[in-house]
Amino acid sequence: MSGARDRLTSRVSLVVELADIWTRKKIGFSDAAVSLRGEAKPPIRKADGSYVFLDAGDSVRMLDIRSAVYLPEELEVDLGALDKLAPVVTIPLMPSRLYPVVRGLTAISVQVAGADGSALPNVQLRAHADEDAAARARLSQETASAGDRAIKAGSWQGMTIAGETFLLRDKDGEEYVRLKSVEPDGQLQLEQPLARSYRRGATLLPAAITRTDREGNAIIPFRGTLPPAFRIVAEASLGSDRKSASFTAKAGEVTAMPCMLMSE
Repeated sequence: MSGARDRLTSRVSLVVELADIWTRKKIGFSDAAVSLRGEAKPPIRKADGSYVFLDAGDSVRMLDIRSAVYLPEELEVDLGALDKLAPVVTIPLMPSRLYPVVRGLTAISVQVAGADGSALPNVQLRAHADEDAAARARLSQETASAGDRAIKAGSWQGMTIAGETFLLRDKDGEEYVRLKSVEPDGQLQLEQPLARSYRRGATLLPAAITRTDREGNAIIPFRGTLPPAFRIVAEASLGSDRKSASFTAKAGEVTAMPCMLMSE
């Protein structure tokens, strides 16, 4: 009898949680589809909005996320490296141009085109608020050293979630950082180690990293308590070609930015 019960026991291999990076809300089943390549069985949809894959093994697999209102994502997941008791992966999604924008959200919309005016898909974009008045938080530890993969910050303007991007800046330099996770004690785990050291008071400015869709369009969202108008610095990169532009955004609005032209 116990042998039959063992054969019927399934193991949870992966739990996928999708999060809207703009609003911090969980994403409903009607807005996204999640699949694991090579997996015949579809995931179980749970009431909390997560997707559960059973008995998927311990190999490296490709996870596909498709949506009409968010940019599609394809990412490798090493199932064998996940926590066996809680194999949870949280994936933040960026809005597409079809995102149903509600009043009060802040973003810039941009189109990227080639020298001949043709739309350029899959151009990497990153942008940040360029004023201290827009800071989401400040470094609260005495020193964050080069190579550190975790930092602590205080004086938050709004809550943060895994996947959110910031520009970490002090008087000597700056770099983009993306959060891998937010620990219960408030410590921020980073996806990549710090390139240099920062001292207490360094600002975490709202930022975003995204890409253009097949029509060359992108929505770059910003979160937090923002000034009525604030300066944005954006950079587009395609191969070795890079273009930068500055622009004034308005809090609570999606502001159209002039078209960025690439030479490639």
